[in-house]
Amino acid sequence: MADYTPKFILGAGPFTLSAGGTIAGGDVVAMSASDTVTSAGAGGTAIGVAGHDAVSGQKVTIYPLKMVHETLAGVGGATFGQPLKVGASPNKMVVWVTGTDGAEKWVGNALNTAIADATLRWIGR
Repeated sequence: MADYTPKFILGAGPFTLSAGGTIAGGDVVAMSASDTVTSAGAGGTAIGVAGHDAVSGQKVTIYPLKMVHETLAGVGGATFGQPLKVGASPNKMVVWVTGTDGAEKWVGNALNTAIADATLRWIGR
């Protein structure tokens, strides 16, 4: 994805931070240093979704989690209402498991049912 725009903005607007590595538009991102984000790793502590591609040192627009986002479902897919976390790829969401995954890994809930690699609409926490 080169550019990304969330499906619905719920009160909070986008903001910019520096990229701490290569980021693709639509990747879920996490803080990596002061005022710096990188693509979130599997189960990473996400803060938002990148609005466009960026390389290390460039500014990247971040859409906060508390919006309706549209990315892809990861391995195993997801069912409407299930809690989600970042999958192995930063633009794919997988099911967050109670008792296994820490609360900081939960990024939101599925708004539709999607098989792996299909479009998944979700609302951030």
